[in-house]
Amino acid sequence: MDETIASSSARAVSRSGGRLRLVPLALFVLVVLTVLAARLPFLANPLIGEEGSHAALVLGDEPVSSRTDNGLPRILIGRIDGTDLFASFERNIVPYLLLDRVVRGTGLSGLVPQTSPEGVNVAARLPFLVLFAIGSAVLLHAALAGAAGLGGIAAAVPILIAGYVLTTPLAVGASVQPQIDGSVGVFLIGVAAWIAGVRPEGRSRPFTAALLAGFVAALGKHEWAATLVAATVTVWIAVAVARALLPGAEDAQAVRRMHRTAAGLIAGGALGVLFCLGVSAQEYLYGFSLMDRISRLHNTAVAQFMRNLPFVYPLWALIAVTVGILLAFAARRVLVERFLACVFAVWGTGIAVGFLWGAWVGDGFPRYFMPPLLLVGLFVILSCPRVLPAFPKPLTAVLALCITGGIAANLASLHDSATRGLSVTSHPGRNLTAFPAHLDRVIRRAHEEGIIIVDSSSVGIYSKTVEFVSEDVGWDGAVQLIRRVRPGMEDKLVATSK
Repeated sequence: MDETIASSSARAVSRSGGRLRLVPLALFVLVVLTVLAARLPFLANPLIGEEGSHAALVLGDEPVSSRTDNGLPRILIGRIDGTDLFASFERNIVPYLLLDRVVRGTGLSGLVPQTSPEGVNVAARLPFLVLFAIGSAVLLHAALAGAAGLGGIAAAVPILIAGYVLTTPLAVGASVQPQIDGSVGVFLIGVAAWIAGVRPEGRSRPFTAALLAGFVAALGKHEWAATLVAATVTVWIAVAVARALLPGAEDAQAVRRMHRTAAGLIAGGALGVLFCLGVSAQEYLYGFSLMDRISRLHNTAVAQFMRNLPFVYPLWALIAVTVGILLAFAARRVLVERFLACVFAVWGTGIAVGFLWGAWVGDGFPRYFMPPLLLVGLFVILSCPRVLPAFPKPLTAVLALCITGGIAANLASLHDSATRGLSVTSHPGRNLTAFPAHLDRVIRRAHEEGIIIVDSSSVGIYSKTVEFVSEDVGWDGAVQLIRRVRPGMEDKLVATSK
């Protein structure tokens, strides 16, 4: 009789445990579907601002690099006498080569019929979204792994954090914008995190993994490589200081792993920079000139912070949480065993602070804050299994409820933008409903009147015969360009941009 009761109880507990494990999995599936659905209304949005110039890298059968004078991808700035005109991106060229040679070669854009402007829009945005999805998968993986190590309502928290990060207007806009930060940036940083191992204690060769991760991360923007090295050194020094101030027993294996990881990240970053210089030293050095020019614009960081706040407040909230966790880790002497995660945290915070200080206005959409959002979000999620067990259950439930409310607020904001036809990428908040008609009108006018229009570079994507100069070069730049390639035709220039 007792054996029967014990057997029944064991089966009941087993079934109960199975049901409990299924709850986080069901929540994970729901979050993934929500993250995907949040982007669907914006895939067909018209290309505006520089989006047309970057879309040119993934559309069509012929690589842009095959049509430039130096055999490298360049930014589309106009078309005169049927010849496309290009200028340097003034950045590390490797991310653009990835788009022009590799992503284009996959044929992703060709999967979408481009017989209408809407089809062109989806075909242009889809490859950038796929890159974002691959890179951000590390966030979802970390969330699912974190949930597996937690019980009760706490298991939902890392999954909800991932859902919150990936449904923010910043993440949604960056994922569908034909630009570098939200596509190649998230891809490279996400892949680097995968290679390094979001749980480095399982790595048998930490130096090799970190070397490859540092190399991959350095293939992106200058700021990402420099900040990774700085973050690694900063955490390394912080560990040394903490060990000196708070002596105690140490895990010798964890210390060795930390040193190898740090050395690998720094060496890999250096090798990545050397590789980029080998591909095109001139383009790489142009990037430093661009950063110098931006620093001389004397934009006010506070004013730009306030303008960007509707997009970046989730990032700064997560950074505040990150700082608190880092201080707790230092006090409890766990920086060594959590070294890689702490590097992610400081790396993301460093990128964010750097761009905040630079106060670059750009097209109004702060896409350059997307990589740091991914990094600090990853750190917070990786920290959940260590932090949440110390929380009282009611507090954990309140936290889960607050994050759910944050996701709901994100979705409400996105729904409002979608129903009103507002841009969530370049020139955020701009009404796009009249933009297709504007493009049709100016393209028709250019053909009928024989003028050279100064408008969005996307006119060159929608029409292969229209003569135009991109509005991004400015009116004076357009005049100088025409004087150089078609002297005496400056009077044909007409500014038509809205």
